[in-house]
Amino acid sequence: MLEADGLSSADEIRVPEQGHLFGELWAPPTVGVPTPSTPTDTASETLETFREWCRERAEKEASHSYTRKRANRRFARAKDVDRHFIKEYETFSTVLITYDAGVPVDESVAEHSKRFYPRAVVRKRRSILKSLGAYEEYAGVSLLAPKEGGRVPQPNGPYSHAHTFLWIPGEVSAEDFYPLVKRHIKHVEDATKENHPLDEAVSVQTHDSSQVETPVTVDNRGANLDWRRGPTTALPQELGANLPLLRCRFDARGAPKYIEEWCACLRLGIDSELSSRGITRFRKLGKFDDFANTKKWERRFESAVSRARRLALNLSGEIDHGTQV
Repeated sequence: MLEADGLSSADEIRVPEQGHLFGELWAPPTVGVPTPSTPTDTASETLETFREWCRERAEKEASHSYTRKRANRRFARAKDVDRHFIKEYETFSTVLITYDAGVPVDESVAEHSKRFYPRAVVRKRRSILKSLGAYEEYAGVSLLAPKEGGRVPQPNGPYSHAHTFLWIPGEVSAEDFYPLVKRHIKHVEDATKENHPLDEAVSVQTHDSSQVETPVTVDNRGANLDWRRGPTTALPQELGANLPLLRCRFDARGAPKYIEEWCACLRLGIDSELSSRGITRFRKLGKFDDFANTKKWERRFESAVSRARRLALNLSGEIDHGTQV
């Protein structure tokens, strides 16, 4: 191709100097913006290995966590936990904590993702919940979600950020959870309090159960199933927005490219082996499973009672009709 254009090598291709002709596009990076240097030789191999793994699982009809079905289930269970708190507690609080480890530099996506939820943060969360008297009755989820690279191209494509979602009986404040963010900032290299404002990283809402309404943006979508099952707060909707595979057709192969690449990197993990579990993206906390299962069995019981009543009414009508004859 170079020879066809009269060039014997790439050395003869002239590139404008930084800051020349193209303005900001070619301007030198501003202070604090990292310059990626991680090699990308294995990126395509990682993606193809992951795609083949997905194909094999699909052919065997084997369930795995990189499918839309699993994402839908996680979203539905989060909404059920929310409905449990609406039903069981007159007042409860929802907490959303956001963690950012910056853009990865000289490390893989998997290595960067391992920065989140270190043991110090997990221990501090347990300590805070115990001090609030909520440790035995709270529910929560910690998850990783992908981010697309910014102005500077990322050698490994997308990278991770993280959230923790909590449901807590009674009323708590954002300040109660600031120590979690401080622990995380201390754990992340080159992070500063100015770059991670505590009041932006921690959001707390207190709810009166009798006044909870499904967010208007959700109500406008006309989700009939959600309408029948009952309203939710905004927290499970935010959780759903951070489940990227809700946007795929069947599994991660049908997701936007940056999501598929992110999934591939996390599935193969630091050792790049399918034999291990890779990087965990979704962690259930407290009584999340218990409360979600409670709502599921409540619905099944109510459905069985409803069917029994309809059957009894039908039989009663048939008996009355027979007597009249």
